[in-house]
Amino acid sequence: MLALKKKLLLLAPFLVIPIALNAQAVPAARGGTGSIFAGGTYSAFKPDFGSNWLMGIGGFFDVNLTDRYGAEGEARLLRFNQRQDVHEDTYMIGPKINFRHNRFDPYGKVLFGVGEINLTNSYAHGGFFAMAFGGGLDYRLTPRLKVRVVDYEYQMWPGFLNKGLSPSGFSFGASYRVFK
Repeated sequence: MLALKKKLLLLAPFLVIPIALNAQAVPAARGGTGSIFAGGTYSAFKPDFGSNWLMGIGGFFDVNLTDRYGAEGEARLLRFNQRQDVHEDTYMIGPKINFRHNRFDPYGKVLFGVGEINLTNSYAHGGFFAMAFGGGLDYRLTPRLKVRVVDYEYQMWPGFLNKGLSPSGFSFGASYRVFK
């Protein structure tokens, strides 16, 4: 009888450990709901300096900590459709909130960073604190691929020539999930 108890005691951890491992929640076992998407955009912005629309390319990344909360970082180079060499570039990052519904991912964001402007005929070039309030809609084609249907931003550059600058515009593009 004592030998049987010793065998059961030695065998008990091998019976209990698999049950304990199976008790782990599925999302935690997969690494949570976090993901990172990287993508590119094409933009059209009213620069608030000059009369034409500036257009250009950009890159962005989304870090999704949960299905709802995350962050976005972006760089935008508005170099197309310039007049007299006036162009604007922005480099920003900030919090983002998602409102996922089926394949649609509407979102809102607040970004902070630097806005750079090149003035008429390269007379001057400067960098200024910039912030942006925006939102948009992503559509999931596959679990790894999203189309950025529309993204709108209203930017504020409060330090520009004592009166500030407030460019605004639209972007569209695509992104790919690089980590989950």
